[in-house]
Amino acid sequence: MGGEYLPDKAVDEVEIARIEINSTTFDVTVVYARRGKSGLLYRVVDEYEGSTLTGEGTRMSAEPLTLGELEDFFMGSWSLMDVLEANFEGDVERMLGFFHATSNLYPDLHWLLRQRVIEGYSADDDLDQEDDKEADDS
Repeated sequence: MGGEYLPDKAVDEVEIARIEINSTTFDVTVVYARRGKSGLLYRVVDEYEGSTLTGEGTRMSAEPLTLGELEDFFMGSWSLMDVLEANFEGDVERMLGFFHATSNLYPDLHWLLRQRVIEGYSADDDLDQEDDKEADDS
C-alpha cells in the first residue's frame, strides 16, 4: 500500500510534494499543482477523501511557492505534528523515523520537516525540564 487511494490528478496537474507515513497502511498525503488562468493552483489530498485534512486544502499563487510557503500550506492543510504526537507522545527519535517527505521540486522538504519536529519537541523537552526543576525547588 502507499498512495493507491489518492484521488486522481486533474488534467495537467502534477504531484509536487509527498509525505509518507510508516504506518500499517502506509498512508500518503500529497500536494498537487497545476497552472491556471491567474497563476498556479495547489491542493493537498489524502487517501481518505480529505477526512485527515485539518485546514484549507487549496491555494493559489502567481509564482511558484518557496519552500517555506510550501511547508506552511502543506502543514496548515494536514498536520504532520498532530499525527506524530498521536502516535509517539513526544518521542522524537520514533517521530523522525515515522515519516518521509519527498519532492522533486523541493529537495530539502524532508530535512526541513525533520528540523521542525526536532525544534518543536526539543522546546517541549526544555520546558518540561524547567517545570521539573521548579517543582524540585519548591
